[in-house]
Amino acid sequence: MTNETKHISVCICTYKRPRFLKRLLEELDGQDTSGLFTYSIVVADNDHLQSGEAVVRDFAAASSIPIKYCVEPRQNIALTRNKAIENATDFVQGL
Repeated sequence: MTNETKHISVCICTYKRPRFLKRLLEELDGQDTSGLFTYSIVVADNDHLQSGEAVVRDFAAASSIPIKYCVEPRQNIALTRNKAIENATDFVQGL
């Protein structure tokens, strides 16, 4: 057993719902982990027009939670989930 703090990547797949994305990110920002784990956020936008980018940029500027934004332009939830996981793995390795 190790005393190392665990890290969780919260992966969010979104498509043309910036208002709901903003609300979700605000709720995640208020989470209390009691020091049991750290977390970061990966937002995978399935909108080739990148409708979630401004929301993520504003959140990143105001929050101390690490967040990464990526785009999967091909309309497909499975591809978007894979994009989120790929970026979560890269993100955790970069911490």
